[in-house]
Amino acid sequence: MGRAEGVGRFLGVPYVPVTPFFPLLGVLGALPLPTKWFIRFGKPIRLEGQEGEARWQRARHEAMRVRRTVQEMVVRLKRRRRSVFFG
Repeated sequence: MGRAEGVGRFLGVPYVPVTPFFPLLGVLGALPLPTKWFIRFGKPIRLEGQEGEARWQRARHEAMRVRRTVQEMVVRLKRRRRSVFFG
């Protein structure tokens, strides 16, 4: 659910995981729960080269388009998901 970075630094590790079951279950409560992941590859996105001053504007526009496309894919997959743990 989170991570305690201050406690981790004190113990000499990057962070200590904070879970609903720690410290109730001791060290076992600090283990993360398994989750199901889906990896989806979308259609290739074609980028066109541009010369001159409009180049950075075109790059910004293309970056927004790529982000929007990826976000739409994430939203579609998220709608299909029944549970984080069971897929």
